[in-house]
Amino acid sequence: MALDKQILDLSTETIIVDPLSTVTAYGAPTYSTANTSSYTVYVEPGARVVVNAQGIEEVAVATLFVLSSSAGVAVQDRITLPDSRQPRILRVDTINDEDGQHHLEILV
Repeated sequence: MALDKQILDLSTETIIVDPLSTVTAYGAPTYSTANTSSYTVYVEPGARVVVNAQGIEEVAVATLFVLSSSAGVAVQDRITLPDSRQPRILRVDTINDEDGQHHLEILV
């Protein structure tokens, strides 16, 4: 399914995604800058209660819509917003249509 032109026109922000590389002996994550990806997103601000990967309810302050059929983002990855903030990813939902992955919804 092709993305609507109106939705693509709303996608004016770009995020950078650094995938998790390893975890140190002290439990600190390290990220791979060699495999960095950037995606155009639509940002929808607004509080929303979500259940994170550990089954705990948390409040997401925004949803980032990654309008790509090939994007790969996981909750353990690091994202950098245009204003250089790096919010923690609470949940990533893959939205599929009849052709496969349509887009991702990243809750931060």
